[in-house]
Amino acid sequence: MNAIIIDDEEDCREVLDLLLKKHCPEVTVLKKAASALSGMNAIIQYRPQLVFLDIEMHKGSGFELLDNLPEVKFEVVFTTAYDQYALKAIKFNALDYLLKPIDYTELKVAVKKAKSKLLGRKAEAPPPMNKVAIPTSSGLKLIEVKDILRCESSNSYTYVFTENGESTLISKSLKGFEEILVGFNFFRLHQSHLVNLQHVCEYSTNDGGTVVLTDKSVVPIAKRKKEAFLAELKKYRV
Repeated sequence: MNAIIIDDEEDCREVLDLLLKKHCPEVTVLKKAASALSGMNAIIQYRPQLVFLDIEMHKGSGFELLDNLPEVKFEVVFTTAYDQYALKAIKFNALDYLLKPIDYTELKVAVKKAKSKLLGRKAEAPPPMNKVAIPTSSGLKLIEVKDILRCESSNSYTYVFTENGESTLISKSLKGFEEILVGFNFFRLHQSHLVNLQHVCEYSTNDGGTVVLTDKSVVPIAKRKKEAFLAELKKYRV
């Protein structure tokens, strides 16, 4: 499980991190945030499954953080030195409420609860369709994700290039396509280009860095994306 710790006291963040590493190895802490604002940004960026959240912080409370999020798609474990917020925590559908100093046995119970809920959610979820619906003049056309070579931005529109040589202009931003194709092995090489890594057949350092796809199209790599892209390629090196 991926998790984030949000607490304005550094000692509390570090102690909780150590307890998780020692007693709950199934939890990976992606970020430790020191305020409600930095915590909210971390949640948006990392999309954790579990958040350990302090309530009383110097700049905003844990309750305010949750109120300011458009939606809560993670389990919340409140970690606080105060017991008077337990009833309010229930209203926020908190998974658990741990009083500081945190007892490792109670922490293990909270993590076990989170694991059970996540497993149950996965069991209830329908299998992925592995297709995207492309609007046409007469309705929708379903395309296999594996057949998409790349997507290229054109202002607020996006060209979708497929394996059969077709290109379709869709009234959706490239960012929108990137969100839809999360988990399907696509990589944002450039502000204007999203590619299917399954169709990358060559990488070149020419012209600042480019990739060649199976249809012989050449796509540039932004400098700030190059390191992450090469790290992704290392997974496939022999």
